[in-house]
Amino acid sequence: MRKNNNKSNFLNQLLVSIIILVTAFKFGDALSRKLQSRIDRRNE
Repeated sequence: MRKNNNKSNFLNQLLVSIIILVTAFKFGDALSRKLQSRIDRRNE
């Protein structure tokens, strides 16, 4: 029973880590696009 509980805790942490990574990646992508469009506008 104890081992099973540890396993589910590990899976939960893994899931949270993946969600954080995906969110950070999407946020960073949007941020870099915003910066890129600003740079493009300045160059015109």
